[in-house]
Amino acid sequence: MYPWALMQNTVSPYLQEYLAALPNSCTVQQQRLKEIVLGNSESIFGQKFKFSAIRSYREYCDLVPVQTYEDLAPYIQKIAEGENRVLTSDPVVAFEITGGSTGGAKLIPYTEAGLTAFRQAIFPWLADLLQHRPGIKKGRTYWAISPAMRHITKTAGGIPVGMPNDAAYFGDSVAAYLVQVLAVPTDFGLISDLDEWRYLTALFLLAAEDLTLISVWSPTFLLQIIEEIKNHRDRLIDDIARGTGSLPPQPVRAKLLKLALSKSQPDTEQIWPHLDTISCWKDAAAQAFIPQLQTVFPQAWIQGKGLLATEGVVTFPLTDCSHPILAINSNFYEFIDERNNPYLSHELNTGHSYKVALTTPSGLYRYDTGDRIIVRGWHQQTPLLEFVGRTGLVSDLCGEKLTEEFVLNQLKNMPGFAMLAPSLELKPHYALFLDKKDCDQATAISISQKLDRAFRSNPQYQYARDLGQLGAITAYRVKNPLEKYLNYALKQGQRLGDIKPPALRGETGWEQRFEVF
Repeated sequence: MYPWALMQNTVSPYLQEYLAALPNSCTVQQQRLKEIVLGNSESIFGQKFKFSAIRSYREYCDLVPVQTYEDLAPYIQKIAEGENRVLTSDPVVAFEITGGSTGGAKLIPYTEAGLTAFRQAIFPWLADLLQHRPGIKKGRTYWAISPAMRHITKTAGGIPVGMPNDAAYFGDSVAAYLVQVLAVPTDFGLISDLDEWRYLTALFLLAAEDLTLISVWSPTFLLQIIEEIKNHRDRLIDDIARGTGSLPPQPVRAKLLKLALSKSQPDTEQIWPHLDTISCWKDAAAQAFIPQLQTVFPQAWIQGKGLLATEGVVTFPLTDCSHPILAINSNFYEFIDERNNPYLSHELNTGHSYKVALTTPSGLYRYDTGDRIIVRGWHQQTPLLEFVGRTGLVSDLCGEKLTEEFVLNQLKNMPGFAMLAPSLELKPHYALFLDKKDCDQATAISISQKLDRAFRSNPQYQYARDLGQLGAITAYRVKNPLEKYLNYALKQGQRLGDIKPPALRGETGWEQRFEVF
């Protein structure tokens, strides 16, 4: 008997608290700002920006400018080295690592209050899901939160980088129940060998006849697991029949799998007949993979995740809402328009696009997330928001979030025309377009391989490459690429004097535009 009911009893009060706050979202947000600012007024950052004198949002705006990671990096470095009360009054209990724009990696601090802020969104989502999708409670779940093959390290000051396992994000009360319903053990995330991790994950998932819920980030992550199953069909079936390690022999299950995997496309309805829900990204670049995912899993309802960044949660889905809803109990949010004017959540206009800035209990203040949303409607007094991509010029096929600044930093020593663009030809990857007159084919391949290695300083890019979600960079030598690019830009309505040689384009289809095939 799985403890879903006990888990639901634990998380349901969080949903009720959240729903009760919706009609007063403005007041809730103002109170959240007050708690965060006054609670950290004795920190080094709080003293510098006079937190103790702040009595209103307008005073907060006047005293604290919008912050980038580069602005906060010196403070974060002090924390990593062991200094206390730098960004927050409470101690930092862990860092998480995420992609950056220039250096390729960022350390994001978490306090206990910051982890609680995550749970104040995750728990209402989970309670709502269990209430409306009761079939989930009939079996087990596969949950992938933090990256596979992660290596838990410590900073010079002894602060862990990375959580010990996925369940730790839920806190002791829920983690104790969650580990009992997982189809794949949490310690698999610590496996350092990619092939071993991928195979064992596929093995345990195939063995889980009672799988009811899959929660991953990118849909391509799950599609790669299906590819692993197809590529190692016979070995997987044999291991399930005989048993291996902590997996007991399941000869009857093996016979069923042999039939279900006999065709080119696995029969997932036969493999996982109780699979009720798949939770994954559905917005922005992930949209392109949802039809394929639904074809592979026709029996499952696919629920899009909200906007939950490493820096903090912004939105989460509710089954009754057409789009994810703002997590008003978690952080304080500002929404910045094209003219850099900030707005609070109750001041937003439906259909308008904004950039998101976060103030979190973990020490991020007016933090420019780089994420852009569109207001799609309202639920009571709280906005429904759709994530539409990153600000500026950025490409994000599988969560790697390559910005133009980062790409340009890697291409800066290359002569002539060099442009990177995403490609969906055969397998998601990046295409590098070079001027034919500047290099021969061998040199072009060498450049693309060097670039691929350099991009791995971005942890999300390395993660997607290691998992096989992204293929290797493909180099193309183009005749007169700048001329072709200029002609394309002019057709798009740009003025010739305004067109700049690009380092990165975010759209696909450049193989055709550059006439490489």
